[in-house]
Amino acid sequence: MQKAFGQAQELKRHWETVYTGAANNPASWQRQLPRALKTLIDDSLDSLEFWVGQLSTRNMLPHGEQITESVASEFLPQLMVSLKELEAGNHSQLNHFINELSHLMTVIHTMPIHLKSNQNTTTFSQRHI
Repeated sequence: MQKAFGQAQELKRHWETVYTGAANNPASWQRQLPRALKTLIDDSLDSLEFWVGQLSTRNMLPHGEQITESVASEFLPQLMVSLKELEAGNHSQLNHFINELSHLMTVIHTMPIHLKSNQNTTTFSQRHI
């Protein structure tokens, strides 16, 4: 779980670097995705970090740690590659990054369907649902 959680945190750090650079030259990336808002991506990365942490707990899902690590190992490296391309100024990767993030969030949000019906494991913040 620590690996996946650490990768989610690293994504957030790299995204801040990318956004800071892009904010200085909005014309370079807005052609790629004119309606991309920093807050939407920030909120998605916050939710990703939250869910990776929650889904990895032993009481959340049977084998939750292994499942989360497996899902994370499939998506997080690809997201990091896209972010590194964005950091290098290849703003055409923004569409790919947002699509991959959206796909991962869909998978992560589907996992709680398999939650145990235990009261202690079903309390989530409304912000992340």
